[in-house]
Amino acid sequence: MTIDLSKISESNFTDYFKNEVDCHQYLAAQRWQGYMICPHKGCNSDRVWVFKDGIRYKCCKCKRKYKATTGTIFESSKMRLSEWFRVIIKLIEHPNGIASTTLGRNLRITQKTAWFMTTRLRYAMAQIDDGQPLTGIVQIDQGHLGGLNKNRHFDKKIKYIQNNIDPNYKDKLIFQAMLEENGKIRVLEIPNEEALTIHDCTIQNVDRNALLYTDSSTGYNLMHYAFKNMESVNHKAKQYMNGNCTTNSVEGFWSYVKRHETSHIWISKKYRHLYMQEASARYNMRQMHFQAKFDTVLKATTGRLMYKDLKGQHRIAA
Repeated sequence: MTIDLSKISESNFTDYFKNEVDCHQYLAAQRWQGYMICPHKGCNSDRVWVFKDGIRYKCCKCKRKYKATTGTIFESSKMRLSEWFRVIIKLIEHPNGIASTTLGRNLRITQKTAWFMTTRLRYAMAQIDDGQPLTGIVQIDQGHLGGLNKNRHFDKKIKYIQNNIDPNYKDKLIFQAMLEENGKIRVLEIPNEEALTIHDCTIQNVDRNALLYTDSSTGYNLMHYAFKNMESVNHKAKQYMNGNCTTNSVEGFWSYVKRHETSHIWISKKYRHLYMQEASARYNMRQMHFQAKFDTVLKATTGRLMYKDLKGQHRIAA
């Protein structure tokens, strides 16, 4: 099923998807690309009976029924697939994301339902990255995200005993951003900024022949043993360009993340990595036209995610 979604919006949504059948058939076309495979475990049969409703299928081999939503984050959802499509459109249309409170008011659903839908879509957007090592010129930088301890109520403030530790950063989460020359970014949470931690995270995500651009932080001291091509700029000396070496592009990503976070009233520390994956996916899709973004997110929804599993997720660490 081919539909041109280049001009779709909330107001003309029904002009493109008139009913649930259209939504299910569009999802099936994006998921299977015209070659339907039974999604049930242990069965990969391509022979299928199609029900008259145009939504349900029955495998000729295992005799089990399924839909295009089976084995995806949409499976067994009480929300119609058309509502899921509307949420995806809103996530794509809003340049800085959308809060679950705002989404709930727009769709006339509870904030809890809106949060669950958007969080599942953030989980799907985290699967868009193919995980291949970054190549060419790669800029690397670390960012600290989270509320300031000084702004918390007295009984919630973290008490510090150690000396020479900035209390503004002690309880923040640390993320490492790696930006490829072609504009692809990858962001991972790391437990600390020690040289070994940064070294291991970079080794796992960047090709050894890549040219690294970093700042003069001591956390990159071990990198010279693994990467022969490496240059840096000294920000303390107000040096932001060293020949062709610069980290301005990857640092510009952090300003985008801050704008993204202003759309939300509060972000839980437990799920912040999913918000970061949403931000990085948005950044990587910024030059795509609308339909390519919609189809990319839709293809990444494979894999069922239940509420109890989502609530029990741990943060991603390098």
